[in-house]
Amino acid sequence: MTKKDIIKKTSKLFEEFGLKIATMDRISSHLGVSKKTLYKHFSNKEDIINYYLKYSYTSLIKEIESKFDLNPIEYLVFIDNLIVDKILAISPIVLEDIKKYYIDSEKIWKRNRAMFIMRFAKLLDEGKNKKLFISKINSKLLAELRLIEIELIWKRDGIRKVNVQKSEQTQLFDHFMRGILI
Repeated sequence: MTKKDIIKKTSKLFEEFGLKIATMDRISSHLGVSKKTLYKHFSNKEDIINYYLKYSYTSLIKEIESKFDLNPIEYLVFIDNLIVDKILAISPIVLEDIKKYYIDSEKIWKRNRAMFIMRFAKLLDEGKNKKLFISKINSKLLAELRLIEIELIWKRDGIRKVNVQKSEQTQLFDHFMRGILI
């Protein structure tokens, strides 16, 4: 079993139940391997979490880049839907666990979040350059606000109501797009 295999299978456990509950014993049991196998690849649970965050972000970026040939409007819709779907699939407890118990992991989360905002802002700038979006918008601010909107609905109740959250996210995205389109 490789690191990547472990992370792929462990991510479901993390995303559904949070990080605190996922002990090394529970992870090894979930994977059907010994703890010795886990420790062969990872020094501790936070090492697994850090690798999980890096792997998740890298996978997301690969998926985003696979549609790079779309025009900025289509690309923005694709990215927003992808981010909403990915975030709504994760229990809000994951972020709370990261903030409370895993300082190094929180740094990775924040770095990934900042890099995503930069990518989103770059896409808004591209749309402005192609005269698809209002030229006076502050791309970085709007990218950050859109991510905050997604996070607020995701974290609001502390429980997942994916259908309700998805419709709310759709409404917010419609308003977001109406505010930037020419």
